[in-house]
Amino acid sequence: MLVGIGDYSGLQKLKSVSKDLAEMRDFLLAEGSFDKVYVMGDTTTPQLVDQYMMERFVSELTEDDRLLFYYSGHGTDTGHGDAFLQFRDAVPDVWSRGVLRADQYLIWSRMLKAKHVLFIYDACFAGEAIAKAGMAEPRSSISELSGNGSRIVVTAGTGSQRSWVLKASADRQYSIFTEALLKALRGGSADSHNRGFVTINEAVAETHVVLAEVTNRLGPGHEMKPELATLDSGRSGTFVFLNPHARKPVIARGDATFMGMAGSKGNSPDTDWQLELAHWRSIDSLNDPDLYNRHCEMFPKGVFCPIAQRIMVLRGQSTPGVPTENIAVVGPFTTNGTREAMMRLAKAYESGTGGSALNTAAAVSHYEQAAQMGDPVAARRLGNIFYWGRKGISADMTKAAFWYRQGTYLGDADSFAFLGAMHLSGKGGVVRGEREALECFQRAADLGSFRGTSYLGLMFERGIAGLQRDEAKAVALYQKAADLGDPRAMAYLAEMYEFGRGGLLKDADRASALYSRSAELGDSRGLSCLGTAYLRGRSWLPKDENKALDLFKRAADMGDAIGLINLGVMYAHGFGGLPKDQRKAVELFSQAVELDEPIGMAFLGAEFEYGRGGLLRDEHKAVALYQKAADRGDGFGLAYLGSMHLTGKGGLARDEKKALELLRKAADLDVPFGIALLGVMYDEGRGGLAPDTTQALQLFSRAAEQGDSLGLVRLGLMQMRGAESPSRDEHKAAALFKKAADLGDPSGMAYLGEMYLLGQGGLSRDAHKAGELIRDAAAAGDSRGMILLANLYSSGNGGFQRDEGKAHDLYTKALNLGDSDAMLMVGLMHLSGNNGFQLDEQKAESLFGKAKDLGNYRAMVMLGIVRLAGSGGRKNEQIAVEMFTRATDAGDPSGMAMLGYVHEMGIGGVVKDLRKAVDLYQRSAAFRHPTGMMLLARMYEMGKGGLRRDTHKANSLYTEAQQAITVAAPWPLSVKIGQ
Repeated sequence: MLVGIGDYSGLQKLKSVSKDLAEMRDFLLAEGSFDKVYVMGDTTTPQLVDQYMMERFVSELTEDDRLLFYYSGHGTDTGHGDAFLQFRDAVPDVWSRGVLRADQYLIWSRMLKAKHVLFIYDACFAGEAIAKAGMAEPRSSISELSGNGSRIVVTAGTGSQRSWVLKASADRQYSIFTEALLKALRGGSADSHNRGFVTINEAVAETHVVLAEVTNRLGPGHEMKPELATLDSGRSGTFVFLNPHARKPVIARGDATFMGMAGSKGNSPDTDWQLELAHWRSIDSLNDPDLYNRHCEMFPKGVFCPIAQRIMVLRGQSTPGVPTENIAVVGPFTTNGTREAMMRLAKAYESGTGGSALNTAAAVSHYEQAAQMGDPVAARRLGNIFYWGRKGISADMTKAAFWYRQGTYLGDADSFAFLGAMHLSGKGGVVRGEREALECFQRAADLGSFRGTSYLGLMFERGIAGLQRDEAKAVALYQKAADLGDPRAMAYLAEMYEFGRGGLLKDADRASALYSRSAELGDSRGLSCLGTAYLRGRSWLPKDENKALDLFKRAADMGDAIGLINLGVMYAHGFGGLPKDQRKAVELFSQAVELDEPIGMAFLGAEFEYGRGGLLRDEHKAVALYQKAADRGDGFGLAYLGSMHLTGKGGLARDEKKALELLRKAADLDVPFGIALLGVMYDEGRGGLAPDTTQALQLFSRAAEQGDSLGLVRLGLMQMRGAESPSRDEHKAAALFKKAADLGDPSGMAYLGEMYLLGQGGLSRDAHKAGELIRDAAAAGDSRGMILLANLYSSGNGGFQRDEGKAHDLYTKALNLGDSDAMLMVGLMHLSGNNGFQLDEQKAESLFGKAKDLGNYRAMVMLGIVRLAGSGGRKNEQIAVEMFTRATDAGDPSGMAMLGYVHEMGIGGVVKDLRKAVDLYQRSAAFRHPTGMMLLARMYEMGKGGLRRDTHKANSLYTEAQQAITVAAPWPLSVKIGQ
């Protein structure tokens, strides 16, 4: 497990950490014979690290395993001998957050069952966490060295010493301790060259020598003396690494077991997959039959060999299996200095073909010579090697950018495309800028690069770099790139066909074919999009969560940020048979952030907003992540940031106009949540908009069509209101709520639970099922679920035992979330003095007013009732009538009931009209609203308003109203409004 923190918010940033993590990861996977490496970067927290060590590894690792823990980042001490590791949010001299005790390994060491455990700390003051210990005496055999296991800690220096970093270039630094340690582990001692292993003791001793040379050159005050200590005297062994550079590197099976390596792990599917993926990522963009052939030789049963074969067929090139020119023939021609010979020799070394052993360093040397002779492809290949890194060659973004730029000088089309992508991310020291990226993509497209053409299409689709958003232009570019064989363009084009954008008619068959083709060619975007289609189900594709999971895993394993995010969503909701695991979701979202993916920033922000997955609730951090994503033009970031402006959360002032601006941008980018929330603003007439039910309905339908849970819930509520047609449709509403609930949406669960309680939408009354749904909704932080659960505790209905204390706590919790219904309910409690709330009419009226300002029509009705009843000496019948009318026009059943009462009694200048009153009571009762049903029952009881006297009907309505109060708060029955 590798933990590295470099991007500190309150401490000096460490540019060396990302390089240290990458080098350590590459060594462990490629040379150290580790089968799994977990990398946790800048966004990780002390709690997440501790949870992995105390829970995951304790439960997963056995006596057949070994574990290496490595930390690179800032360290500090209290001045009293206590050392701490500092994480991203650490603040100088603050020990309560953003830090982890450096000696926490003592607890981990005792809990872990693994045979061998090694802790390596490259941090200042980490040496304070260990006792002084001498180096163990060398022994000869692995079985003797391993003994009965080991528990060892290594630190970069003593307790008073700092860990030093050297600057290699303007944007590249490296830790001298980690560099020296890796060099020692790779090379070993003179004796280890004759063996197949290197001990940690030998490596630390060698590191002492190397560091002494470096720190002497740095001068006084830079001393570093690495320390090694054994933690458990009962474990007599030491930690052993394979030495792949030894003359006889083969390790006997028995010795592998002594090392804490299970027999199958040296050749595990995970290891094979990691190696294959690393090789494929470094060659897939080169479009070279020789390299694809070499890949199939190295991994004949791998995932990417069939993909390589399909790519060659698609692009009209030779399929893998064509032999390359023999190196013995090509080699002599390099002395003549021809770039063609240099290129052939470089390709032979890179692919390990033509009689040559795989030798990336030699390939780089020959590519450099060819590039200096003016070969554009050589420059691009060098860029790709340094961008992704290869065995023996660490990733180096600065060098990658340099060689891509050289490729552009030589007129290479794909070099323009790759350099444009680096301008978008700002990697490698290039200027981060959309206009610079656009210029590169335009040049790449003009020169015939399908990558550049595809990128250019994306710029037009999203309206980036000052371009006018033009989906039709984007479609044309995607089609051109797809025709040239670009699988990413196929995925983009499929999305346009699926949703009927860019002037295309919706074409499910065409979308399906393009998604499938893109996925078959191994494109991570195609895999993710096809997985999304399986997850949600389409008219052209049956829902299949297991297939979705498989596709997301493949995309995530390729290092694709969108695949990581989708896989995180699967864990968050427990889809595809996965256990519900919000911590795993946070881990995956964090990995996407590490890859600089703005959607990952938005999703991780949501976890901070609601305090999920082991994260402390932090709305300010959520806003920062949303803002970062929005600044990159990400639709999810824009939508979530708009939501925060709408509610005034995360330290933002409530600003509906700003929210409207952001949500419109998100909707333009076709982000379903942004579309749905924009619909809410139209529905409620917020942000300066006039209420527009038609526009709201269109937006909710559009969001629901894409499977957005907010869109599904709001569309269901419109069905309950009868907003789509003159009549309500409870069955449609129930189906929509169920879809949202099945997606794990808490609001969907709450509304579906309410329908089970009332027996609406064709559902049989089921208090048990309702209780489960409502409890789950409340537990997930949904304010509607909290209010419904509070109502049940308050009334003691639905099989719940009456508990005013629990009701009070739930109402208060929902109120603290800024929920307008909670404001209404707590206001009612203050009017009645129930559930532990103090009787306070002024406080009640204030809460009703706040809820009304948030577009809550029921709160508007309550304000009208207060004015009608004259509470607080402020009786005003005309204002009451106005509020009842506005609520009725918006389709609110409580407004209908109260406006009916106004017509029945002739209040506020309204002419008494019993028939009009009955009509309004009937409309309200159709919603199962208790007040409407009780007032209508009274009219049947007295035979008024054109109704025949019908005591049976009246009693039936009274009973139904009483059952409805099981869910709805007992209002406005708690306010006396007349006989």
